[in-house]
Amino acid sequence: MSRKISMKLDAELLEAFKLFDKDNDGRITKDEISDLISSLGGDSNCPHVKELIIGADKLGAVDLSQFMSLWKGFKTSVNEQEGTEEEIKSAFMDYDIDGDGYITQAEMVQALRNMGFVSNKEEEAYRCLKDMDLDGDGRVSFSEFMIKWRVA
Repeated sequence: MSRKISMKLDAELLEAFKLFDKDNDGRITKDEISDLISSLGGDSNCPHVKELIIGADKLGAVDLSQFMSLWKGFKTSVNEQEGTEEEIKSAFMDYDIDGDGYITQAEMVQALRNMGFVSNKEEEAYRCLKDMDLDGDGRVSFSEFMIKWRVA
């Protein structure tokens, strides 16, 4: 893996870590993991979520380096079941029309228009964006998109 790709992956994992770390103490507890997964409507019993929760439970909480190790450790097995990171990135880029690294509501509406089968595009775009926008900034980053993809 090239250094540039590795640095980009680390930045995305840092953003994902921050989404889980609700109290910003630099550690993720099993409750923070469970709360985020529940808020996403995800399955806490899927193997990669269980592994994060077990890791956090054993250690009391998971810090950034432990989170990165756990995330990278189960990424390979998840990719076999749920699509590779490249496939997820490709799906993200279908929505990120301007390529700035974020999906906005306007981009979501446009993507839904392009699909053609959603009747109330604005309402559906709002619902989708709200569902994926974990940090509440009004847009969806790749990390947020990937987390939702993995746990939904």
